[in-house]
Amino acid sequence: MQIVYFEKLNSTQLYLKDNLATLKPPVLIYTNEQSDGIGSRENKWLGEKGNLFFSFAVNSSYFSKDIPLHSLSIYIGFYIKSILHKFGSKVFLKWPNDLYVGNKKIGGIITHIKKDIIIVGCGINSKTSKDFKSLDVDFNDGVFLQELIDRLNNQDKWETVFNLYKKEFYKNYNFSINHKNEVLSLEDSILQNDGSIEINGEIIFNSR
Repeated sequence: MQIVYFEKLNSTQLYLKDNLATLKPPVLIYTNEQSDGIGSRENKWLGEKGNLFFSFAVNSSYFSKDIPLHSLSIYIGFYIKSILHKFGSKVFLKWPNDLYVGNKKIGGIITHIKKDIIIVGCGINSKTSKDFKSLDVDFNDGVFLQELIDRLNNQDKWETVFNLYKKEFYKNYNFSINHKNEVLSLEDSILQNDGSIEINGEIIFNSR
């Protein structure tokens, strides 16, 4: 996978989407400063200088067929969490696509499918700021990204990653999600084998 660095971008996701003709998959772009980042539900994700923002694009055939596409954020997010743990972090993956340290969000993963191309974006607050919680350890961007690519190039089966995530799912119980303009407690959720959850008899997928 080709890696391309930019000193500053409006959004790694938007830049990648707009330049797929020249930045042919598989490709990863990253920056340490974003001016117009995108978060969950099209919210803004502020990108202060010194943090890590990256997106990568791959053909839809890149991922193993056993990985549910609607749970791709869980699959990739668990890899990201596991790599950060190697640096000493206590970050965990809140369902379905948020990175948390304690009770504070420090990052997130978002996926898009554009025809036969899958685009995955991630932002990690790796530096302290006055307004946002940051990751609890320092890490090297290049080392982190290379290990992530290595793991993606040697993918574990969905069942392997899911079973590890399932053991940690209880960490979600102190949190809630917004669904159909309603706040639902994850303490009432039951994790399904495809990464979706069941709350009050309704199956909820990651639609973000």
